[in-house]
Amino acid sequence: MQLFALTIENEVVAANDALKKTEYSCMECGKPVRLRGGRHRQDHFYHLRPDPSCKQSQKSMRHLQVQLYLHRLLSDGEVALERRFPTISRIADVVWEDRKLVFEVQCSPITQQEVEARNRDYALLGYQVVWLLHERRFSGKQVSAAEQWLEDHPHYYTNFDEEGRGKIYDQLHLFRDGIRRYSTKQTTVNLSTLTDTEAGISFQGDWRYRQQLGEQEAVEVWELWKKERELLFPEKRFNLIYEVKRWYLNLLGLMLEASAKKN
Repeated sequence: MQLFALTIENEVVAANDALKKTEYSCMECGKPVRLRGGRHRQDHFYHLRPDPSCKQSQKSMRHLQVQLYLHRLLSDGEVALERRFPTISRIADVVWEDRKLVFEVQCSPITQQEVEARNRDYALLGYQVVWLLHERRFSGKQVSAAEQWLEDHPHYYTNFDEEGRGKIYDQLHLFRDGIRRYSTKQTTVNLSTLTDTEAGISFQGDWRYRQQLGEQEAVEVWELWKKERELLFPEKRFNLIYEVKRWYLNLLGLMLEASAKKN
């Protein structure tokens, strides 16, 4: 289902603001789309000639509900939906322009290579990516390579349904041999409140934010997670300095890649 399209003036229009019997263009493939909907069906755009390769038409209602939630949550005038980045041939789900953040909603399978590529591409333009993984795809015992790679990069989980009910939450995991071995309890995250720390960005409500505030529950959960990590990985004792170093080395790697591409 598609909730956004381009007008003849090449401006983004939402389905709620569009007119029926008027031709618009798909933001992904550029082909003609029109509006349809009714009392028992949400207004949305459809391709006059279906194109199975178009990513916009493949987005699920859960995916769209997360986008709409972020649009309502973040400050007016600072957030853009389906933001086009022509120089890197990308269309971002949600962009918080003022904070240089890209929110990528992921409800379907994705490869580690594609996740890395998107992070690199947006970093070239000075944006950092925050991934929102839907639990229907990313909460099982089997863990994808993409989710494992995101352990060291900003990401959260969501459980939004097709009616728009749900939340964004943080959850710490321990993976080994492609299996989810341990998970902490969920904690709701407010993505409108960003904090930049030495160890990276965090948002109000996530485990890192709460632990830094010294909340008793968060400190206990953090300590329990560290103990489970040491049991699962006896060869790797938790070291805060090492973890901070690893974060900065990842960031340095992205900066070097960006510099190399410019040259």
